[in-house]
Amino acid sequence: MLRFLPSSMISDRILQDEVGAVVLACIDFRFRKDLPHTIQETFGIDVYDEIKLAGGAKNLSRPGKPGRQEAILDDLGLAASAHHANTMVLLNHQNCGKYASEGHSFSNQDEEHSFHTAELKTAGGVARAHFPGATILLGYTYIDDADAVRIERVP
Repeated sequence: MLRFLPSSMISDRILQDEVGAVVLACIDFRFRKDLPHTIQETFGIDVYDEIKLAGGAKNLSRPGKPGRQEAILDDLGLAASAHHANTMVLLNHQNCGKYASEGHSFSNQDEEHSFHTAELKTAGGVARAHFPGATILLGYTYIDDADAVRIERVP
């Protein structure tokens, strides 16, 4: 159940500059409605900083451009440091346009799921190496025809 924080509690958190996590997710517009609820439901995190980039965690597993991975790690580190977050959530999702634009296609959902699971594990390894004291959580996100979001935790 999504818990909305009373404004007094939010103010206290802002004054303390604390969030529960930093979330790296895709820019896909379909996340806007359900992502906060789904992150709370899946990971138990209700207040977080969010970094949205085309491809989400892909930017750590397959950065594509020189310096991109380092820039994303810097942003994750800055957000975590500034707001005292010791948890990072890395997300990828099915039918991601960034992967499609780079020629990735899948013959079925199982193939796509396996691919993204491997991508998330690679991204998680990069984040764990760079932030050895942080808790790194991984999630594969499904978006149904009604744009409802569901996250499957990836071990």
